[in-house]
Amino acid sequence: MAWLTPEQAQERASYERDVMVLSAFADLPALRDPVLLIRHARAGEPEHWSGPDELRPLDSVGQARAVELAATLACFGPARLMSASPLRCTQTLEPLAASLGLDIAVESAFNESADADIAADLVRDLSVGTGATVICSQGKMIPPLLATLVGGEPTAYATAKGAGWVLCLGPSGGVVLDPLP
Repeated sequence: MAWLTPEQAQERASYERDVMVLSAFADLPALRDPVLLIRHARAGEPEHWSGPDELRPLDSVGQARAVELAATLACFGPARLMSASPLRCTQTLEPLAASLGLDIAVESAFNESADADIAADLVRDLSVGTGATVICSQGKMIPPLLATLVGGEPTAYATAKGAGWVLCLGPSGGVVLDPLP
């Protein structure tokens, strides 16, 4: 698998119809860089953790899911990794960060208590000319953030732990949303 420009892909294509499809694609308005929004992997139950919730770590199931996510997320060629403040969010991205040699920037705008409008503005900013970005956030932030970006009710965007969304923003800021494979 490789990330290629349409021109590079056309050079590798062996069928004329593939060259035509790539040419038509190249004529479309460019999308912004993808943003992948992930909910942290499983961290056990809060009532079984005696420390501050901010420091609640991933459990063994969550650690395994973080490794699985790293393989999938690496296919998007991320240039930047961002995380909400809780330890479980940064731990979800650690296997990906290690495999890509990237640092994880902690951004409190993606904490569950933050303002969804501010988080949405940051997502829009991150989608312009920076390469793909992976953001790990929390279950109470993701639905209102997606509702702000895409529209509709937040309940439509409930996200399981260790799951996420691929956001592709168009030139005018419209959003195409797909569940992460």
